[in-house]
Amino acid sequence: MRDKAFVRVGELSGGQQQRVAVGRAMYRGGRILLADEPVSSLDVHQGEAIVNLIMATGKTVITSLHSVDFALRFARRIIGLCGGRIRFDLPVEQVTGRMLDELYRTC
Repeated sequence: MRDKAFVRVGELSGGQQQRVAVGRAMYRGGRILLADEPVSSLDVHQGEAIVNLIMATGKTVITSLHSVDFALRFARRIIGLCGGRIRFDLPVEQVTGRMLDELYRTC
């Protein structure tokens, strides 16, 4: 995105804006990174690259991801929410397909 360095954020595409926001959050420092759907406007390959970068920061990362695949591949812990309530809060290796099916079927 070097060619966009001097373009106003409002003139960027949704995916470009999202990458800029992630970059800003990572640049600011701190020990915790909060991210609400940081890759929702990106294609799968770009999304995977961004999630890899985020996870490689060594920070505590708290994020909402609607991509179950990304959550299972990159998270250490998954919290399943439904109707504002926690349905489960487990290490990723303890989350089963059945639990996820139930979560998505009832919420």
